[in-house]
Amino acid sequence: MRRTTAFVLFLIACFLQGNTYGLVFLLPPLFADFGGTPADVGDVLTCTTVSILLVILYLGKITERFGLINAIVVAGILLACSLVIMGAANNVSVGLFVAGGLLGLGWGMFYTLTPIAIDTVIKPDERVRFYTLLSVSVMAGFGSSPVVGVELEKITNSLATAFYIVALYCLISSVIFMLLKKSLSRLELRQPVDIAPATEKQSLVKVLRSRALFLIIMIAINSSIFVCMTNYQALFAQQAGLNYAHFFFTYTSVVVLCRMLLVKFISGHSPYATIATLLVIMTIGIGLFLLLILFFAGNAVIYIAVAILFGVGYGSAYPIIKAMAANEAEKGLLQQTMQVFGFSYFLFLFGFPFIAGRVIVNLGLLPLLQFALLLSIIQCAMAVKRVKK
Repeated sequence: MRRTTAFVLFLIACFLQGNTYGLVFLLPPLFADFGGTPADVGDVLTCTTVSILLVILYLGKITERFGLINAIVVAGILLACSLVIMGAANNVSVGLFVAGGLLGLGWGMFYTLTPIAIDTVIKPDERVRFYTLLSVSVMAGFGSSPVVGVELEKITNSLATAFYIVALYCLISSVIFMLLKKSLSRLELRQPVDIAPATEKQSLVKVLRSRALFLIIMIAINSSIFVCMTNYQALFAQQAGLNYAHFFFTYTSVVVLCRMLLVKFISGHSPYATIATLLVIMTIGIGLFLLLILFFAGNAVIYIAVAILFGVGYGSAYPIIKAMAANEAEKGLLQQTMQVFGFSYFLFLFGFPFIAGRVIVNLGLLPLLQFALLLSIIQCAMAVKRVKK
């Protein structure tokens, strides 16, 4: 198999598994169908948080035991099992917490190992281009599954169908990775990098004292804002009389376009100024969304504008923040820095719903959106302060 063919198939497989995370955005309405609350969603995703952090800690042992591509195959199977359990649920039970744990195991392996697998068959100067294409394929999966979910719900009158369909996607993805195993082995230019089983205490202290800590804190805040704007978008849309599929389709399209255009810009001369500008755009989008909920319910034009602004702001800022975290890493601590960065990202991406769900149950949707706006303003101030240094 030629390298181009193998890579295209690899991206298709990543797109299929990437659909899994998009279904996290549909968990609140899915749970509501059987009497669950946003707080229950947060509890289940807490199990996801724990398992995803554990699997990242022990990825070295996992890949040593199964092999790199085999571990990605296993990830697809775990994700499929998780989605089937969630789709079949008719109450908040132990099964859902098991599904949450499986989701974390599968997603942690898939999201962390696929860039490592690509790195074995590309040259160092090809990384930005190929990593961006990988990011775009996974992002396309993120955004397409909520849209598919809306359409399937119209046809079948059940959100569970979307979970079964994406479970099938994951199994197909695993089959593709299995078929690619021999081809990727033949195309291999270097051995996969060693994956540290954990961050040593001494290295961790150095990372937390480095300039990279600023980016680690920033991605934690960014992840929390992302949760507020996406995980509960279906509830916001329902309250405002809007179609959340329009938000996700627009947001995803904008993010994919921006990330493709930003490939050459990520290493620009003023990265912090770029980050600050993008975060201001994101803040404007969140503020506009708050106005939409308060005064312009049902206005689809403003809703699309919110999705565009959030896509440009958050979607474009994330890869630059990640790139700067790598650039700010202390010499010899790049792997540990990116490990801590990943921990921070996943901890708040899957852990913040525990807090957000309780805010919704006890205070309502509006306070959550107001909190997201406050976090965004704080983050803008942080970025502007770093620009001035």
